[in-house]
Amino acid sequence: MILGQGLVGLLTTALAKAIGAGPIICSDFDDNRLALARSLGADCAVNTASSHQALTQALSDYDLATIPVVFEATGARRTLEQAVELLAEQGRLMMLSQGDGETLPNIAQGLMMKGATLIGGYVNSKPYALFRSDLKIKQRWPPQYDGDVNKTESHQYNTSLDDITTFLKLISLNRIDLAPLITHRFQWQDLPKAYQQVTARDASLVGGVIDWSNP
Repeated sequence: MILGQGLVGLLTTALAKAIGAGPIICSDFDDNRLALARSLGADCAVNTASSHQALTQALSDYDLATIPVVFEATGARRTLEQAVELLAEQGRLMMLSQGDGETLPNIAQGLMMKGATLIGGYVNSKPYALFRSDLKIKQRWPPQYDGDVNKTESHQYNTSLDDITTFLKLISLNRIDLAPLITHRFQWQDLPKAYQQVTARDASLVGGVIDWSNP
């Protein structure tokens, strides 16, 4: 389940489809963004503007009582609390947004009782890249570090650089199509207007591409 279908939520929906997850249930307040979610592979896209019970009904339609993995991408405190309510025992909640204000969401009890895991999704929450210097025996003991530093390749741990490389690979393989997410194109001279749209929370703006070609 992906709560919130802004740019981050929509990208999450596309990635969930690319790895074969299902059913993929999405929610938002905007019908246009929910239509985008369906085009990206969502099995169910629910408008929760009038009632949060719509998500409960969606679960029932798929014969589900709870969800094993929930992504929260709205930035709303109440939605984060609802995510814990919908989460299955031993489930995982991925927090992709940070809400405004200082009031902490009331999620500790629900996470504890379900034995669930809360995962932060901040971009700098893992190393950008890992490097290592190999030990070499140079005719005497103890071994000395080689002067060359090499990038560490590991299938056990992903760095931020690994994540970026994987995402770009999925695009190159046509597993993810970003075209539907590009709702606006801006000349660089119009960037102040673009940021005004962001500040005003213009729901029509999902993804913007900046054209730097004009001198």
